[in-house]
Amino acid sequence: MSRRPNTHQQALLKDFANKLVLVRTQLGLTQEALANATGTSQSRISAIESGNVMTSVTILPILKYYAPFTNLSLLFTKRNITDGSQLLTTDYVVKSVLEKRLQKLEERISHHVSAYNEELMEELAEIRKLL
Repeated sequence: MSRRPNTHQQALLKDFANKLVLVRTQLGLTQEALANATGTSQSRISAIESGNVMTSVTILPILKYYAPFTNLSLLFTKRNITDGSQLLTTDYVVKSVLEKRLQKLEERISHHVSAYNEELMEELAEIRKLL
């Protein structure tokens, strides 16, 4: 027979659940995407995030998935965290910023290369006409 958590434990569970939501939303995941990534159901993710289900069997796949992106110890602190980015590791944040910059740079390069290639092709066509 399992015991119901006391008021203090319920508050800790709710705080933990709120932090899980912050991480998920900061990573840009829906409950369904997280469920697919962790091999569980969306309804289970919803129950976990509402603080209604907190067994090690249900929470471990999520913690394992979040481990590369998250400072897991902050999930278990009593600190009031309202910004999900505070929970992410510095490495993840830096990597995200660099990936965005790289994507913009690749877009700029591909645009310029295309325009440059078009100019070269036009110049080649003009030279062919002269031959």
